[in-house]
Amino acid sequence: MVPDPGVAARRLNWLVMDEPVNNAMLFGDDAIPSQRDLREHVHTAVAVFLAAYVQWILAPRHSGCHPHCRGGD
Repeated sequence: MVPDPGVAARRLNWLVMDEPVNNAMLFGDDAIPSQRDLREHVHTAVAVFLAAYVQWILAPRHSGCHPHCRGGD
């Protein structure tokens, strides 16, 4: 389970939105990406996000039945 889903969602949002929004703000309408470029950008952003969070996404869910699962020794 992802430790803080809200933080994870905000990070994914910024991975997706940061470059296109910044480029449009800095360089105007000419910097708005094509649909193809935008799809490629989103694909890369999601791949980066999943690489960072895969350990939590694939981790088995359990109730913390062992001390090390609860942060103990």
